[in-house]
Amino acid sequence: MLVGNQTSDPMSGFFMVRREIFASVIYDLSQQGYKILLDIISSSHTPLKIEEVPYVFRTRQEGESKISVMVLAQFLFLIIEKLTHGLIPPRFALFSIVGGFGLLVHLAILNGLKLAGFTFIAAQLTATFIAMMSNFVMNNEFTYRDRRLTGLSFLAGLILFCVVCSFGALANVGVAEIAINQFGNWSFAGLAGAIMGAVFNFSAATSLVWRRPRKRVVSVAA
Repeated sequence: MLVGNQTSDPMSGFFMVRREIFASVIYDLSQQGYKILLDIISSSHTPLKIEEVPYVFRTRQEGESKISVMVLAQFLFLIIEKLTHGLIPPRFALFSIVGGFGLLVHLAILNGLKLAGFTFIAAQLTATFIAMMSNFVMNNEFTYRDRRLTGLSFLAGLILFCVVCSFGALANVGVAEIAINQFGNWSFAGLAGAIMGAVFNFSAATSLVWRRPRKRVVSVAA
């Protein structure tokens, strides 16, 4: 679906490409995964002329495979990004999956505290905080693995993430209220609010909590 019959092995890591071809697709390349050949071919706006030289893999003699669940997830999100032409960023897809898991954590804690005799408000606040912590840890480990926070930065990031999610909840409720007044459909309003909250949380978390470190500019005296 992505490359057609241009090549028999788009997953190869052993290839050469003309500089002008790479330059023409560089701004369309994904930031996920390591299958750069598949990325280059699927990002090209015109079919590429590809010549193949067969080779045979031997049994591994040393080292270990880099394959892992995270690598498989990155590959899946690369495919999603390319099929949707970048409309669904892979990192956002993973962020949303983590959010869905956090919802399950929230509901499990909420019902557990209900059985333990907690009031609803106390149970809701506790479940919300634990779900936020769970989401933060999972996002730090998977979604933003390349910008992972440690030590004091981890603690500061957790606090900032909770603040961000609090504002995201307000955005969720605000959009849901507008939608229910406009369309009168609870399901649509709830979905609109959830999407708004997810987009807000993702944008804020990416730019504030797991922001890219600034490159140091080193000046050399003449």
